[in-house]
Amino acid sequence: SEIKTITINSLKSYGEKWEGSMARVIVYVKDPENQEFEEVKKFDIEGFHDSNTSVSYTNFESLDKRFAKIGSTLKVNVSLVGGTTFKIVGMMFCRF
Repeated sequence: SEIKTITINSLKSYGEKWEGSMARVIVYVKDPENQEFEEVKKFDIEGFHDSNTSVSYTNFESLDKRFAKIGSTLKVNVSLVGGTTFKIVGMMFCRF
């Protein structure tokens, strides 16, 4: 079986602390027979909205370049690229 998707549950919130909040996610895969990681997915997730409430959102992304086979190493790099606050509440990897 292969890992074909990544799902990140993140929080969107409001106010000065959350204004401009943005995270960049880069997913890398390294097969057992390779020495180097290959970037397979890159996407941004917003953490701010105009509603006066905090809401959890599901961000579903397909690893469209290449899937992670059994025995592969999967690396996820998350960087804050906007604002000062971002919150991830869950992360899942799946074959679907």
